[in-house]
Amino acid sequence: MYTPKKYNPALGTETSLPLPFAPTTLDTSCGYLAVGGHRGMAMIKSLSNDWSSTLKVGMGMNNCIQLSGHYNNECRLTICNNDQTMSVYSIPDLKNLVTLDLSSAAINQISTSPDGRALLTVSDDGNVSLFNTRDYTKTTSFQVGDGGPVLACAWNDTSDMIAVSSHEGTVHVYDVRQYHHTLAKIGSTEARSTRNTPRSIRFSHSPLDLLVYAEHVSNINIVDTRTFETRQVVRIGPHDGDTHIAGIELSPDNRSIFAGTTKALLLLSLSYAHSGFVIRITGLETEMVQIDIDTAARRQFPSARLF
Repeated sequence: MYTPKKYNPALGTETSLPLPFAPTTLDTSCGYLAVGGHRGMAMIKSLSNDWSSTLKVGMGMNNCIQLSGHYNNECRLTICNNDQTMSVYSIPDLKNLVTLDLSSAAINQISTSPDGRALLTVSDDGNVSLFNTRDYTKTTSFQVGDGGPVLACAWNDTSDMIAVSSHEGTVHVYDVRQYHHTLAKIGSTEARSTRNTPRSIRFSHSPLDLLVYAEHVSNINIVDTRTFETRQVVRIGPHDGDTHIAGIELSPDNRSIFAGTTKALLLLSLSYAHSGFVIRITGLETEMVQIDIDTAARRQFPSARLF
């Protein structure tokens, strides 16, 4: 039995959530927690009562699991398995709506647009694809970089911009109406090629216009998407060592960035000074880093080009 913890940032409390398998991916939305594991194991649990259900999806490890709203106000569960399949289920009856055999390469991560109309996928062969969530037909597919793995992806809050990260250590941003034109290509600050790949990307919620991505170790980048010309880099590990970053998430009110790490957790509170953000670091007894965003100061983001 595995017991990951649910952390309440408002109360600073943790609650154990026993699982029957070791998780490899998880998501929470629509009032549910969804967890995927090895050998196709998956579980969904209600966050408001004791209901839960397990299912087996595919033959390999589940690379990504996602709960998302659909354009017709349904909640759906999408699971991508390392056997190159993607399965979609309705909630809460867990009816299998479609299973796609993608055959070319395993999908590393998926993201459903906030309007619920499109599903974005990135895969090991460098392909970025979009599917119509009405019938899950593929509408667009293109390749990023040199054809190596694309590891992470995200939509902005208005469903008209996507960001994907390549194994080369870069984040590529596109307008969904013009995939042939790259809005921005942003590099990592880490020089070592084995440590610089962005593995987690998030856009801020409206009305803020920030792109946040975590490099494989130590560095979190905050980019102003109005011009893509300014960036703030927050280092969450010591300068003489690496802190591996498992993932990042923004709070619904845009005031905090949470980062999961493999080390003891820190609380990073940011306040604005003329030269940029000033970081105050205090210890936490949890396994998550919290970075507080000054939403008023963000409108005075430093104007110097940092790329």
